[in-house]
Amino acid sequence: KAVCDNLRCLQCNFTVHWFADSCWDETVDYMFVRNNMPNDAKLSSKLVVRPGSAAYCCQCSWTAALLDRVLGSGPGEPQWVCAGH
Repeated sequence: KAVCDNLRCLQCNFTVHWFADSCWDETVDYMFVRNNMPNDAKLSSKLVVRPGSAAYCCQCSWTAALLDRVLGSGPGEPQWVCAGH
């Protein structure tokens, strides 16, 4: 199953950045992603290696998921949609 690499947030209108085989450090918070988006070098400073997972963020939300999980499919999850290919 392919992972969409062109997600856009419906709340902040930013492109969603994602990092393969990673999850977010437990210290990541709203201000961290808000202040460091879209700088991948700064964002990656809070990544932890986790094979089979992916860390995602926009300017207002962040999450980590197994690569086969459908994002945005539950209440309270980021509102991310495919921006087209």
